Amino acid sequence: MAAPPGRARQMNAGAARARGDALLFLHADTTLPEGALAAVRRALAGGAQAGIFRLRFDRETPLLHFYAWATRLRWRRFCYGDRGLFVRHGAFEAVGGYPDWPIFEDLELADRLHERFGPDRFRYLPLAVTTAARRFERAGPLRQQFQNLRLWTRYLLGTDPEAVAHRYCYD
Repeated sequence: MAAPPGRARQMNAGAARARGDALLFLHADTTLPEGALAAVRRALAGGAQAGIFRLRFDRETPLLHFYAWATRLRWRRFCYGDRGLFVRHGAFEAVGGYPDWPIFEDLELADRLHERFGPDRFRYLPLAVTTAARRFERAGPLRQQFQNLRLWTRYLLGTDPEAVAHRYCYD
């Protein structure tokens, strides 16, 4: 089955075809740590409706290390897709899946899950997925992080994701 262009549309199409009780959304350049699936199963068995992993990069720089460290904070505004979001299939459907946005669809989904099920049913796992640092290497870690911060701030202030998506470079 081919899905229409757009990350949110493709993830929603995959979720619609999935037959399991839980979904795990993982970027192609992100890998799970050992024990990840067992940790997801435990979280769901313990009453979680959704959750996310911490983040680490496949390269080490002080800025990337700090950025990865920040994912230890339990804040839904840090629930980016590269952290590996897991969610009960029914919970995903209950909040309407990913919004059809070109950017920040991951943050919006996490926000909807928090709102619908409460923060105690969203688990922040202590395991870290590993994701590629190539975007930071290509643009420069500081420059890329400032660009991300500028777009993220505009999103938090209510800017329509369609209005800022063109400023984000996808690989």
